[in-house]
Amino acid sequence: MAVSDLQLVVNTLLYFSIFVCGFVISIPLGVANTEASATCLLYSTITVSDFSTRPTINFSRRANCNFPIYVSVVGCIFYALGMGIYNLYTIYKSQRDPPVVSQMYVLPIILNTLGAFLMFICSCIISVGFKQFCDSLMDKPYKYFRCSRAQALDIVADGGKQTGSLKHFYTNINITQTASWICTLCWVLLVVSGIIRFVRDRRHQIRPRQDLDHGAIIEEEIDTEAHHEALSKVVEESSSETTSKMYDPLPVLEGAMRNPLPWFETMWKIVNV
Repeated sequence: MAVSDLQLVVNTLLYFSIFVCGFVISIPLGVANTEASATCLLYSTITVSDFSTRPTINFSRRANCNFPIYVSVVGCIFYALGMGIYNLYTIYKSQRDPPVVSQMYVLPIILNTLGAFLMFICSCIISVGFKQFCDSLMDKPYKYFRCSRAQALDIVADGGKQTGSLKHFYTNINITQTASWICTLCWVLLVVSGIIRFVRDRRHQIRPRQDLDHGAIIEEEIDTEAHHEALSKVVEESSSETTSKMYDPLPVLEGAMRNPLPWFETMWKIVNV
């Protein structure tokens, strides 16, 4: 495979990495929500009224969990999969038509920038919401030294109507958080790679135009010099002909040999004067 297609291969691998991250983000977060009575644990808080009773969890809005799930499904799974397949097709097609690679970077740069921005927001939502929930678990009076130790905690939810445990919330959300930041990094690498490739292709397109313009200027200068040389030769020839006509003594001598009388009269007058 040509070295010029190496960047396209790397981009394809990044797209498929984002595709895998989409599942790793959405599935564990969805499982954590299901185990928490189909609500969202991000930004939730734990309150304890009495040491003898179970802690009460105040769930946050479901949008805090639904937004990262939707972005990971639409942007990371569907879009990244489509772009990965498209890049594979482009790699195959570039073996016969190499210039096709330089025609596919404008629109993906815009979409990848949007994807990187949305994924960064999702990563921040997950990380900050997870930290806030863990801080409430490790806060007094019901204090855990590590958030992971509260996974088997029995809780009261929905205003005391439901009881249960948090089960594997820490493992699931921690996996989602790690995958979201890895996915964000892949998006950023795609944006940087697309910009570098776009700038490089633009330079390759401008160079032939500059070479053609430079060649045209040189040809024009050569034609101008040739024209000046030809014009100089014509001027020299015409001036030499004029000079020979004005100062050539042969016609005067020939006239004196044929009729010497006017010549001697002229010379006599000059001497007598």
